[in-house]
Amino acid sequence: MHYNESVLVSVIIPVYNVENYLNQCVDSVLRQTHKYLEIILIDDGSTDSSGAMCDKYLLHNNRITVVHQANSGLSEARNAGLRIAKGKYVYFLDSDDWIRNDAISILVERAKRFSCDVVLFDAQVVGESGCLMAEDVRYTRKNEYPPTTGCEMFCNMMQNMEYRGSACLIFINREVLIKSGIVFYPGMLHEDELFTFLLLTKTYLVAHVNEKLYYRRIHEDSITSTSVSLRNVEGLYHAMRGIQDFYYKAKELYLRNFVYTRICSFFDRCLIAFNQLDVHDKDVFDMLLKVFDLGTELGILERDGVFNPPDYIRVIWYGAGNRCAFLKQHCANALPDEIWDQNAGTIEIDKEIQIKKPNFESLRGHDNWLLIVCTDSLKLWEDIKTRCAKYEFQNVYNWRVFFAYQKLMKGKEHRCTKQS
Repeated sequence: MHYNESVLVSVIIPVYNVENYLNQCVDSVLRQTHKYLEIILIDDGSTDSSGAMCDKYLLHNNRITVVHQANSGLSEARNAGLRIAKGKYVYFLDSDDWIRNDAISILVERAKRFSCDVVLFDAQVVGESGCLMAEDVRYTRKNEYPPTTGCEMFCNMMQNMEYRGSACLIFINREVLIKSGIVFYPGMLHEDELFTFLLLTKTYLVAHVNEKLYYRRIHEDSITSTSVSLRNVEGLYHAMRGIQDFYYKAKELYLRNFVYTRICSFFDRCLIAFNQLDVHDKDVFDMLLKVFDLGTELGILERDGVFNPPDYIRVIWYGAGNRCAFLKQHCANALPDEIWDQNAGTIEIDKEIQIKKPNFESLRGHDNWLLIVCTDSLKLWEDIKTRCAKYEFQNVYNWRVFFAYQKLMKGKEHRCTKQS
């Protein structure tokens, strides 16, 4: 037996109502070229035939362990598998996805070659039927990253905008989790974000395999595909809180800056979610207060020059489009002198406002100009901030901040009136 083949790997698969996908998932693990595996199926209170399918696998393969538990959520299911895992390495696989036949062999080899405790890798996105879809930047990286410390790897990937938080794209030495005590936050959506970040900060050496070893299925029941709820915001808020502790303790300036950028991205995602929720609902409003209080504490709101903009001599809106009338109503303290739009010359947004093609170079040296970005695309938002930074322009922020603040103020007035 080859040396690497004697290494036991625990593959933990949380299972909940995935009868249409479970066979493909489990079979992909059984077909692995690395045979020394234990496959732990955690049936998290499935109400379809998934639990029975797990038991059927148990009857025919001695590498499989099955645990049935009351529905407790993805985090608790993963933690339950981790508690009984015996492998030197652990890997968390979602039950509606699958892995390449040689995935575990490649990951074990990379971990052993560089004595790494964590190996990161990439994924191919597929549709409901398993057909390949266009590349999704949430699961791939264009660059290759040599082995380095966890914090360095985080910074390097953040520098290239290629940091990915998914726990399904991480191969882990179980000893690191035992010593650090890191587990998945119970009952939390976006649990991967906090888990992955904390794991990297506790890892001495991390490697990256620049290959798509994982097949991520996108379908209407996927957690990442479902509509936004308050739990999404709660999960992002807890992730911000968890990462905040590390931010305050970090000594290296470059590391603090990248951690801060990550926290800010969670804040932006919260604002996107709030714009799809009913802010007059008490629970939503209370969470809005928490998020804004945290944003104030961390200086995120000041980062965006929000709430009480100074007297700018020129205000520009980027891509306002059909939101123009809405923004004029809700952002009365920052009405535009001009609008930037890629389709300038072919559209008429507002007869009173001049429409131009974007010209970021014109921002250089104009500290008294203001740029409001009207988009819900985080990728575009990050790209625009990067382009503004190139020309040393800092007065750029997202329309969502204005809108959320307007909601916040109206909510406070409504609450005070109701209490009085």
